[in-house]
Amino acid sequence: MRENGLSVKSIHEDFSGFSDEEVIEIASISNLIILTFDSDYDEIIFKYSKENPPSVVYFREKRNSC
Repeated sequence: MRENGLSVKSIHEDFSGFSDEEVIEIASISNLIILTFDSDYDEIIFKYSKENPPSVVYFREKRNSC
């Protein structure tokens, strides 16, 4: 994504050890979209009733059915 000129913040690179709630707060303040394999974000956002929550794109790994 960076190679295509998009601005990217990486939790792994820049905010290692932050909780999911802290990641949501960073995304909300910075108007960022969360891209994740972690399905907990939707539950956390609804649990805490975030006003103006960030968008979350959840990726699921496709597994072979062998």
